Amino acid sequence: MNEKSRAEKGGIVMRVIVYTSSCIITGSLHLTAPIRLTDLLNNWQERFFPVHDPRVIQLQADQVESVPESDPLLIAREEILLLHELPARAAATKPEGRVEMRVPKGPTPIRAYLGPYRIDGTLYLPQQADIATYLNRITETFLALTDVSICSAAREQLGTVHVPFALARRDRLIVTERQVGQAGEPEN
Repeated sequence: MNEKSRAEKGGIVMRVIVYTSSCIITGSLHLTAPIRLTDLLNNWQERFFPVHDPRVIQLQADQVESVPESDPLLIAREEILLLHELPARAAATKPEGRVEMRVPKGPTPIRAYLGPYRIDGTLYLPQQADIATYLNRITETFLALTDVSICSAAREQLGTVHVPFALARRDRLIVTERQVGQAGEPEN
């Protein structure tokens, strides 16, 4: 039984936007059980990630509207730079795991560059940790960010996307702590 028929027989369909260095893909993930997007991406064992009902915007083309592609579109996991749900949902408000095992974390505003995208968002770091130490020590491929703004400097006509939660590929980030003004907006 293929993934699409499993999703149609009581599975879960999760709408997502996937950002790669060459395109932006909107489509659906067909899941057999509930799973957090963070766990799905960081624990995915297969090399290719199937996206169903895909629509693609090629960044190199003078294209603003997405066009349909063959279903499913198989995306090599290492090509995924950034991903979020559509419609975007906030990160889980209840932390996973046993209370005594949780590491206290605090918000750190960041600005990151990931391929052709600029990302402003919030990264939650363990208390007393700095960004460099945290990024060098964690093993997850994808980082959870909250209050995220995503734009492509080369394709300004695509606009800026604001989502409450996104996952960014850690090993491709260029990142700095973002300075926030008194009004809560980044300083230029």
